[in-house]
Amino acid sequence: MTFMGCEKNTVAPEFTVSASPSTTTVGMPVNFQIEGEAESFVLYTGDAGHDYQNSFESITNGQETNQERYVLEEAALAGIRDSVATVIEIFNAGIMPADTFLNPIDQSAALNALADMVGREFTNRETARYEISLILPSLDRFATWDYVIDAFTNNSLFLAPEGGFSTGIAINRYERSFDYTYTEPGTFTATVIATNVSDRNHSGGGLTENPTTSIDDYDILRTIREITITVNP
Repeated sequence: MTFMGCEKNTVAPEFTVSASPSTTTVGMPVNFQIEGEAESFVLYTGDAGHDYQNSFESITNGQETNQERYVLEEAALAGIRDSVATVIEIFNAGIMPADTFLNPIDQSAALNALADMVGREFTNRETARYEISLILPSLDRFATWDYVIDAFTNNSLFLAPEGGFSTGIAINRYERSFDYTYTEPGTFTATVIATNVSDRNHSGGGLTENPTTSIDDYDILRTIREITITVNP
């Protein structure tokens, strides 16, 4: 006998959010009301510590954190190209007949090799520095390796913003209503994120052969709504 499973048809949440009143004063509560359904709702009220733009989700945008990323950009290479060429010329001119352990560096080939590094992403600084050392051997005493690596753009995601990541407030998905009191005047962008999660997407031999679970096994669908709140003194 075969039993047919019923998979959940997951769609992005549809909802609206309102605030009453949307213009208020410090110390007076604002009621946020959500109309629609989702498996979870999170409210970022927009004030200090609750600004969605400073949240972990917004800043990382799905990227892997605690991972170094170094990239040499075209403009950065253009800025150091002449200096590197000059160092190579000085190095080659300084090689003496007795320096049998030193070989001249092909300036054109070296600069072309550096150009080939443009746009490549290196997962740590030392790997990029090692490749530079292969292109520019014996130039470590000129501090050229560090000079070149300092031209790389560091796209790593390590540090939280000043003051730490902002946090949201979980809203009861059945009540879908929340009162919040602002303690400072200003104009704030309140953000509500609604999320639906699919059933697990089994692959290969299914759960029997692949019992481990990761976030990649699920479809996560989010909808974001914003509303402006004005708080007077």
